[in-house]
Amino acid sequence: PAQSLAHWLGGAERNPERVVAAAVAEQAKAGVRASRQARIPDVTLFAAGYWQEGQALLPARGGVAGVALNWEIFDFGRRSSEASRSLIQQRMAETNRDRLEEEAAREIRVAWQDYVY
Repeated sequence: PAQSLAHWLGGAERNPERVVAAAVAEQAKAGVRASRQARIPDVTLFAAGYWQEGQALLPARGGVAGVALNWEIFDFGRRSSEASRSLIQQRMAETNRDRLEEEAAREIRVAWQDYVY
């Protein structure tokens, strides 16, 4: 039996080129997340304890705790330019994915019209 056009157009999403382009778009989206996370400062909490015997001038037990903050203040726009670049790459990958899907749908539509008519 003849299938409807909607059934055949559902295959446009399973086009191998489109699947690869969708994977590239997901990679680009991960790159955007990574570039945004690079703007977050690194915070480290640490604690240490000690126990000693033998020196009367020092306490026998003690501890140290602290916070270390590592953040590059003056990056001269490097992080924002990396975020912009990764966002542009994501948009390009999404545009390519959509273009490939539309191209596959167009080819399927033409083949279906040739088959039906």
